[in-house]
Amino acid sequence: MQTRPMHHDGSTAELLWMLIQQNQTTAQAVQSFVTSQSSFVASQLPKAPTTKFPTWGGKQESTVSLLLARIENYKGDPFFVHVLDWSQTTPGTEQQSHRIFTNM
Repeated sequence: MQTRPMHHDGSTAELLWMLIQQNQTTAQAVQSFVTSQSSFVASQLPKAPTTKFPTWGGKQESTVSLLLARIENYKGDPFFVHVLDWSQTTPGTEQQSHRIFTNM
């Protein structure tokens, strides 16, 4: 932390010091706000998918496209909003990956 200039005469050094202090205070307030908003957003995400995992009896080939469409619908559920790579579990998506595994 910098010390305040000795002279209080409105000099450039004093004005810069005041600006730096104000920027530091603002940066701390912004960080606090971002942290609180991140926590709020995380608390609003669903705890489980609202869409049921699709099933297929495997009886008719013509229903394969319907099954694939239902899988895409399942993947679009808000529970999976953070899943960007469906080929592997990435950090932060362990809960979603586990849910898919258990739903299958």
